[in-house]
Amino acid sequence: MVNWLNYKYSIMTTIAKEDVKRIFEERIKRLPGEKAGFVDIVDSAIDFFEKYKIEGVDSQYPEEDRLVFQYGIFDLQDGKGENFTLSMIREFMLNPEVEMEINRSELHIVFYYNKEDFAHLAPFSASSDGVDNMGIFKDCVITSEGFTEAKDKTVLSSNIFMVNLEQPFLNKF
Repeated sequence: MVNWLNYKYSIMTTIAKEDVKRIFEERIKRLPGEKAGFVDIVDSAIDFFEKYKIEGVDSQYPEEDRLVFQYGIFDLQDGKGENFTLSMIREFMLNPEVEMEINRSELHIVFYYNKEDFAHLAPFSASSDGVDNMGIFKDCVITSEGFTEAKDKTVLSSNIFMVNLEQPFLNKF
């Protein structure tokens, strides 16, 4: 007999690579307007990661489908200048054994802040690789120094974008 109160299961929806950005944006738009904060975005990114499998990605290998949280001072706006950024990134790689190339994609949601307010912080990055409980990953994000300081600062802008990185498959013979 199954104890349904303790039974853990997950229903995943498989989506095409071409639909990843659109579906994620739709989920973000459903958040509660201007009251949605970065914690809501983190929750939504984790939920999206747990519920949506991407066609051609072998998620049994953590490095082929993972979440990355990062912050630091970067120029991510095509040369428009540096900002302090908080980013949630879903990195995924289509199966290289089938494609015979490394076809990695990254879905970014980035929040931009005034860099002077964060000049004292070193860049930081954390990945969901090997994390069995995404609550641990979320705790790492929301207790990080950059996240904690950004809560009380004004967001200058935000952006959702995809980056596709393709490299020839390297044979190690």
